[in-house]
Amino acid sequence: MSIFRRGPDRKDVEAQLESVRGLVEILKLSRANLDAADACLAEADVALARDDLGRAKAHADRAEGIATALEADYRAATEAVEKLRTYVAGMKALGIAADAEEAALEAVHARATSTRELEGRGVPDYAGARAVAEEAWTRAEARQALHDRAGDAIFAAELAVAGASEGLIQPAEALREAGQLLEKAQGELTRGYFELAATDAAVAEKLALGVVDQRRRAQETMVSVEKVLAGLKGIGVPVGPIARSLEMGRTLVAKGKLVAAIEVFNEAAQEAVQLGTSYRQLLDSFTQATKAIEALRSEGLPTAEAEGVLARAKAAARAGNLALAQACCDDVHLAIRRQREMREDLRRWLDETKAHVANLHELGLELVNDVKEMVAKAEQKFVNSDYAAATEDLRIAALLLKPALNGRVRDGPEIAR
Repeated sequence: MSIFRRGPDRKDVEAQLESVRGLVEILKLSRANLDAADACLAEADVALARDDLGRAKAHADRAEGIATALEADYRAATEAVEKLRTYVAGMKALGIAADAEEAALEAVHARATSTRELEGRGVPDYAGARAVAEEAWTRAEARQALHDRAGDAIFAAELAVAGASEGLIQPAEALREAGQLLEKAQGELTRGYFELAATDAAVAEKLALGVVDQRRRAQETMVSVEKVLAGLKGIGVPVGPIARSLEMGRTLVAKGKLVAAIEVFNEAAQEAVQLGTSYRQLLDSFTQATKAIEALRSEGLPTAEAEGVLARAKAAARAGNLALAQACCDDVHLAIRRQREMREDLRRWLDETKAHVANLHELGLELVNDVKEMVAKAEQKFVNSDYAAATEDLRIAALLLKPALNGRVRDGPEIAR
């Protein structure tokens, strides 16, 4: 071919036409409507017959472009339609209304049979059909995802409500509310209100899990109280009132009144701790009281009163009245103090009587010797810690002294035997 020649070579154009014609025939296998491409090929043949190689080539190029574009749009539209049909079938199987999606299928067909302009030719609007189908299945996919999410939320709520209901004779107030919300969510799922269903189911699950948490806390507190009570019983502490509180708490749990049950268990736990503390303090008080009585006995003072008070304290403890027992322990120390105070008073009485004897001795009265003898006996018995006998001797001495002192002597303290 001469370098000065313009336009394509005839053989090249003929070869291109055959190639495009073969391509169009192959693309027709997809069932795409390629009539516009065939028309372009026919115009190319006419131009070739007129030896208008440039126009023939242009028609061939246009035929190839139209054919490949239409076939691609047709294939994409077909895939989108199949996907949409799959979603429609799935939605129907799940009971989801698919009216909009079925209407979209009809719209896709209508769009595919309409025309649009491509390369200056009117062609089937496969691109528009594809867009309608893709928009519809994207919407269907989103709705099915919402349905699945709502279904999962409802299933989780059902499990939570069932778990929270175990062992309850009556459902808790929060659990009744959860059940109502769950039923509402199930209805919303059926009517297609997926987002509302998911929200209500999530709230129902939260309420039910809250009940589970409350029951767990109630049971943990109950177990801790049971352990404390077992320990108290093991050391002989009466736990009747706390045991009754524990039983009341169990009844409240069974009735679903978990908040009230937790309060009862907490109060029982506090009472148990206080009881244990009080009992340990009481044991210390018993030990101190016993040591104090032993000390009193070693001093030769009477211990009967203090021992009697301690016996009452132990009886009160066995009856579960720890407050009274503690008060009696305190009274033991009061009794001991009284004995020591009476001993000191006896000492003072002895000294006073000895002074009276000394004064009477100076007066030369005959009774002085008898009184002096009694006082000497009383003093010896006082030294020997025989306070009761010393008291009796001083009382005799006082009777002997009364006439001489015109009754100005006292009878002295009463030492308990």
